[in-house]
Amino acid sequence: MQRKGHSPEQVLNKLRQVEVAVAGGKSVGQAVREIGVTDHTYYRGRRYQS
Repeated sequence: MQRKGHSPEQVLNKLRQVEVAVAGGKSVGQAVREIGVTDHTYYRGRRYQS
């Protein structure tokens, strides 16, 4: 069965949304929950971003 994932562009957009929310004063946990992913997924995405 094929896995359903996000395209690299979608991942970058979600990471940017979290960065904007954190800059606006929210905690990382709150911002990550708003975009609908787990903390682990967020930090894994950040690791592969660079």
